Amino acid sequence: MVSVPAFLLRRLYVKGSLHNRADGWGFRLKNGLGSGYAKGMLPLSLDKAEVPMEKSFFATEDVMAHVPIPDDLRSNIEFAYYPAGHMMYIHEPSRRQQSSDLAAFIGRASPPR
Repeated sequence: MVSVPAFLLRRLYVKGSLHNRADGWGFRLKNGLGSGYAKGMLPLSLDKAEVPMEKSFFATEDVMAHVPIPDDLRSNIEFAYYPAGHMMYIHEPSRRQQSSDLAAFIGRASPPR
């Protein structure tokens, strides 16, 4: 069972939105935290429609966790997360950090001159 800490739930839950449904119950959430991710909370539904795993943020990490990559090569894969999510053009500090991270990654991956 997934448990959400109370301090986090207070930031996400839309007060008064809890309601009964024919198949159980429902409630609304608001994103008061910015970009992020949740793990182990699938299937994910949005407006009563299940969101396919391959169309969600979770797909990348899930796919990479199941791809048979040798351990000595798996260390070549890096993940980085930014406040702007995937929309770097809306948040200049995220864009600058991503550019810096990418340059550093290329530097580490390139053979010495």
